[in-house]
Amino acid sequence: MRELLGPNIKANEIRMQRQIFKGSFMIVEGKTDSNLFENFVDNKLCEIIIAEGKENAVKILEILEEDGFGGFLAIIDNDFREVDGISHESLNLFLTDTHDVESMILKSPTLEKIINEFGSPDKLTGTKNEIGKEIRRKMLKCSKPIGHLRWISLKRNLELDFKDLKFSKFIKKDELTIDIGVLIKKVKDNSNKHEIDENEIKREIDELQGKKINPWLICCGHDMVWILSIGLMKLWGSNNTGEVNPDILEKALRLGYDLRFFRETKLYESMCKWEETNSPYLVFPKQ
Repeated sequence: MRELLGPNIKANEIRMQRQIFKGSFMIVEGKTDSNLFENFVDNKLCEIIIAEGKENAVKILEILEEDGFGGFLAIIDNDFREVDGISHESLNLFLTDTHDVESMILKSPTLEKIINEFGSPDKLTGTKNEIGKEIRRKMLKCSKPIGHLRWISLKRNLELDFKDLKFSKFIKKDELTIDIGVLIKKVKDNSNKHEIDENEIKREIDELQGKKINPWLICCGHDMVWILSIGLMKLWGSNNTGEVNPDILEKALRLGYDLRFFRETKLYESMCKWEETNSPYLVFPKQ
């Protein structure tokens, strides 16, 4: 019951806010999501609510739907829901096109903006389009084993801890390739899960690597940003750690992701359809 206290409080706040605000409510997972989406919504028509986590966002949605509350929607990261075949029946719940918000941004032309700002022309050859494709290919290939390890941990309830990992310990800077054996060991040690069989985990990752699964649904955006950071220090640029640390890059990516790019996503299209079926509630500025 205690774990429901937070979502219940948030749901009550939304109910009370309806007395003075007649527009729609958008529930998002965290502050960075709020920072991103507030660039796209009309704050006179839609108020963003930070749920403090995915599970909270879903629980708030369920509480409000049970009450018959109207004019709200929730956006959460896809994570592994699509590849696991997890469907959602709620017409008010929306998922990112890719694994998460960060990877959705990296898939957009925002990446080319970042490369133009932080990359070194003498280390990048080809047209802007060709360079962007090659960098995305590298990031996906390098981050996919990490995504598979995250997926395995989730499916097997291993509770592996990926926070504060030093990516430079298992990624070769010169060519941006990953040592999967070292990755598993570092994550295992970081999680204090010494009983886990490393060879067994590696076999599972190798098996997943051989399957044809959309890498954009597997690769975590935070992992990809770490790899981008490493690449911009040597392979694609000549920056120091402070200039392209992941926090700086993620902020730059959010700032560079504009409405033109968001309008190309399935998420935007779905939200526009939500507006059509939930009149008079709106999210985006009237055109």
